[in-house]
Amino acid sequence: MAYTLATELKIGKEQLAITIAHGTLGSHLGVAYWDELEKPRIMHLGWHKNLRVEDYPHPQMNWLCSVLNLSALASMQAVALISSMAEKYGNQATAASLDYGINLMAGHGAIKSDGVYEPGPDCDGFTCASIIAEIFAQIALPIVDLSTWPSTEKNKIWGRAIVCLLRALGATSEHVEKVESNVSGLRLRPEEFAAAAEVSSTSWPAPYDDVQKRADEIGGQIIKDCGPAHEPGEHYRHCVVTYRDDLARLEGKVNYKDATDAPEEATGDASSIAQDRPLGTVGEADAI
Repeated sequence: MAYTLATELKIGKEQLAITIAHGTLGSHLGVAYWDELEKPRIMHLGWHKNLRVEDYPHPQMNWLCSVLNLSALASMQAVALISSMAEKYGNQATAASLDYGINLMAGHGAIKSDGVYEPGPDCDGFTCASIIAEIFAQIALPIVDLSTWPSTEKNKIWGRAIVCLLRALGATSEHVEKVESNVSGLRLRPEEFAAAAEVSSTSWPAPYDDVQKRADEIGGQIIKDCGPAHEPGEHYRHCVVTYRDDLARLEGKVNYKDATDAPEEATGDASSIAQDRPLGTVGEADAI
């Protein structure tokens, strides 16, 4: 099913949908479902220790949405796992909450069947995309074949930007060092998972090459349909500007020092963090 603005798409009580919007370093992924109170919700990993559970459609964040073509059993299993995670960790910034990390392969198995987050020694956490991929892998329905994902220089730049953001927003030095050691160039982009989720389930898990064209189209649709991306807050603006500058150098474009000069495809979403907010917290629309 094609991606449509969430404000224009109602999801059924037995349905699940993939949601995608602007993110700080590009795009941002979530999953929409009906919770136990029979309310449509979006769950997404907003940032480190910040698993968010919010209203669908969101009043302040313009999501695109596509309903997954799942069997009733698969939908039931996925909703049960998502609801369990939401109950345990949703909107709760505790030591046990989910980490934000970039080791794409080491997170497999870190989410247990009851929704408990139990990372192994090599796991540094998840991104907004890899956590959604792991949820479906946990119910034996892998949507992407991560073994086909290549390492790229562009994704190494992204990894260094994540390390910068973790430092700027107050993650522990131990966690920052662990994530920094995993900058390898492997990354599942939100739009890649969004593209894979659209194809027939008979084609799952989708390999890397099969989703790239559609992923780029979805990235363009976010820019077109979701309105302008917010500029980054002052606490971490330098991380975003450096990221965009490094991408520009890699792609042979003119370097720039101001975020407003960034090429369109490099822009991301992050609203300003309030000056009186403690460092290490993330605002309502600051989804990474």
